Order: sequence, then C-alpha cells, then structure tokens
Amino acid sequence: MESCPNGVFYFGDENEDAVCNGEETVSFTQLIKDRAGYRFLEELGTKPRVYYLPPKERQFPVERGYEDLPDDIKARFKDIMEAEKK
Repeated sequence: MESCPNGVFYFGDENEDAVCNGEETVSFTQLIKDRAGYRFLEELGTKPRVYYLPPKERQFPVERGYEDLPDDIKARFKDIMEAEKK
C-alpha cells in the first residue's frame, strides 16, 4: 500500500485491524491503544472515521528556550513570556 512518504499518516482499514504509514504496518487497535488515539468531536454523534494520535515521546511542558532568543525578540514577546512563567 502506498502511504505517506514521511511516515506521519497511517492508512488502512479498521475492520482488517491493519494500518500502514509507508514505513511499517501495525495493528490498528494496538496503535490506538498504545498512542492514546482519539476521534475529534466524537461526542456529536457524527461517527468520524479519522483518529488522531498524540506525538510520540513528547515531554510536557515543552521547553521553549526563550533564554536563547535575541533581546529584540524577547522585547516583542515580553508579556507572553512573563504570562507563561506564572
């Protein structure tokens, strides 16, 4: 099956329990379980067929590295940076 060249999107058939991203073929149910997949606005009863997967190995909160920004950039976004520190 031809899929996403970057391996980001998985395509497949949930009834066959197999999806592929161009790099690997995996079990659909296992992927959704392992990556905490969810369907957006499922509660509206529209039965969406697209599942979203949170990023792998993401650390929260994300370190933004404001300290390394040039002073003119820091000055422009001073209010935002101070609000995030609270």
